[in-house]
Amino acid sequence: MKFKRKHLIEIKDLCINYHVVIYIILFLTIFLIFLGNKIIVDSRMDLNIDSINAYKSFFLSWDDISSLGQDNQWTQTYIFPFGFLYFIFSLVFDNISITQALIYSTILFVGYYSFLKFFQNELKTTSIYTHVGALFYIFNLYVLTNITGSYFALLLPYVVLPLQLYFLNKLVLDIDYLKYAIGFSLSVLFMSAINPTLIAINLIIIFIYFLHLIILNNLSLKDIFKKLIITLAISVFINLYWILSIFSFFIGGGLDIQSTLSESLNILNMASSYLNTFRTMGQWAFHSGWMGKPYYNYSLIYLENPLFIFTMFLIPIVSLLTIITKKKKELLWVFALIIISIPMAVATNQGLFSGLYEWAYHNLPLFAMFRSNYKFMVGYIFGLSFLLSYLLISIKNFHLKIFIGLFMLGIILVNAFPFFTENIFEENGKFEKLPDYYYDAKSFFSKDDTIHRVFLLPAQYFAVYTWGHTKGNPEIIWDKPLIVREAGSSGKLNNKMTLRLYNYIFNKNYSEANNLMAELNIKYIVQRNDFDWEFYNEFSQNPSTIKDALSPYKEIKTFGKLDIYIIPKEYLNSLIISENIYFKEVNSVKTKIYLNDFKEKRKICLLESYHKGWKLYLKENPSSSWCDPIEYYNNSKTIECKHEKNFFEGEELSYLWKKQIFDDTHYVDYGYANCWTIDSSYIEANYPNKYFKKNLNGSIDIEMVVYFKPQSYFYLGLIISGTTLILCIGYLLQLENGKK
Repeated sequence: MKFKRKHLIEIKDLCINYHVVIYIILFLTIFLIFLGNKIIVDSRMDLNIDSINAYKSFFLSWDDISSLGQDNQWTQTYIFPFGFLYFIFSLVFDNISITQALIYSTILFVGYYSFLKFFQNELKTTSIYTHVGALFYIFNLYVLTNITGSYFALLLPYVVLPLQLYFLNKLVLDIDYLKYAIGFSLSVLFMSAINPTLIAINLIIIFIYFLHLIILNNLSLKDIFKKLIITLAISVFINLYWILSIFSFFIGGGLDIQSTLSESLNILNMASSYLNTFRTMGQWAFHSGWMGKPYYNYSLIYLENPLFIFTMFLIPIVSLLTIITKKKKELLWVFALIIISIPMAVATNQGLFSGLYEWAYHNLPLFAMFRSNYKFMVGYIFGLSFLLSYLLISIKNFHLKIFIGLFMLGIILVNAFPFFTENIFEENGKFEKLPDYYYDAKSFFSKDDTIHRVFLLPAQYFAVYTWGHTKGNPEIIWDKPLIVREAGSSGKLNNKMTLRLYNYIFNKNYSEANNLMAELNIKYIVQRNDFDWEFYNEFSQNPSTIKDALSPYKEIKTFGKLDIYIIPKEYLNSLIISENIYFKEVNSVKTKIYLNDFKEKRKICLLESYHKGWKLYLKENPSSSWCDPIEYYNNSKTIECKHEKNFFEGEELSYLWKKQIFDDTHYVDYGYANCWTIDSSYIEANYPNKYFKKNLNGSIDIEMVVYFKPQSYFYLGLIISGTTLILCIGYLLQLENGKK
């Protein structure tokens, strides 16, 4: 039977009730892409192998496991949503493979839905053709390389960008704007501050769209000033826990600028030509490799296969055909976004803009954050996705619309082929599980309650093993501070100290090695015979060389391919160095100290990396009743007490206004550690008797706390953010009940 055109139901009307079916199919497809029996290697190795304990550690502002101790405030941006999703799914499923598949599929689906929500609101349509642009938004080379490169968390600002634009549209144009102001604030919470460059790019795109709304709707800033102020206030309060942490991080000098900027512009921009950028392929590592192998195992297909070269050009060409449509005014902001994004993504590689970019990089404050130029692909891909959907719904011819829609859908899926094959990850980008002997070593170290560091051999850059390449060090599960060369500049403090120790040991200068290990608070050396030392054969050592170099040290245990050595007792130090003291670590940011027979001046040191955020506070009514001794250090007459793992004791907020003591004598010693010169006469002259006990010999006993003060700013921000979030959710629920 032959139907006339008028009897045909427009395909968008036919399918409008099938959006949910599409959502379910898409989510399940993405879930199955990532589901497997192996652990996906991502930038947060700690979340991959011990999600629950790793998530708990994010709430502490000092990381005592890595880098001789380091400011952990930046990691607090991972608390929500990234770390939270790992934590919740791990509790529910107790299976890292399912957990990771759910996280990856959830976040990519949010990007898909986010784009649809914005586009359908912008064009006032629910046409099924809007899904084509949404698919390109999540199945493209920018998303793909972030996943393969183990930087999935960096996609968070990208996936919520369209949702932020949607909320901005509604709060600017609607009378009842408060719920949209809350929605926008929550979307900011979802992108957190994991990467400042991506935050800045989102803000640039939001600003461009904001100008578009103002001009298109003939609004004045006066009309929407109140809305903007309220939205800004809610956004700040909801996100204050990480805003305060990041502010404190920068003020405290937590960013190693030289290490961060160690990659030159020439390297980062070496492949970002206008042609490569046009086809979304300007990332430097995509065109490079290591030891004869490309960094991305699928890159040569895109670079050399004529079909893929052609189709990668086809998507932007077809999308940009939107310029021939009649309603150009409402698209001007999208074209402006593309025109800005392309030169920024090309950066210094070529063109008239390259010189200006390099000048700005070296001279404009904060512009150096844009050294990784490929991140500007965010604006370009968003613009192409928008134009592609716009073009399809603008086509009037029914059959032509179906043909182009299906054709472009096919091109998108073909170009995204690594998503649907095992090529999405490198050969060593997954591993089944940690070898059992790592857990055996964990059990061994857990029986030692003292706080000492573990020195790892051989030397490394990233952590690569014969059973998989993990990026981060899986030895963190031992819950012992680690001494190991880390990725980044050799001039970084941790690497500088570690490389010195490597040199002493392999040059068999054991006297200097032992002294340095004492200063670094090392008790154990672990030789990892499963380490792929040939991968970094320029500076890694083979097992036989290491075994010979470690011959003066006692090998006390072997677990599988892990050999554990112990340092001679006379070189063992304690976390706190002084004389006649008791100490007990409450958590990584707080340690209690009791000093007896304290007379005149004395040096006291905390063997964690120097940071001006470490403070000493004098306690009232000094007592050592909290000490349950576990180790005595004869060389310093120091008693180490049984430690606790308490997150909050109730007094931490008071350190925001309490006066610290001896702050003017805080200095660096041993090349990295925090030391103070404390004076008993100063305490007796300036503090009431309740702050010290007077002894018959004229000395005094005091109790102090060494505390990382930025933790209190985090507590304050967490309380304000949590309270604001509860109030906002309460308002939204009340609004929903009012509708019913």
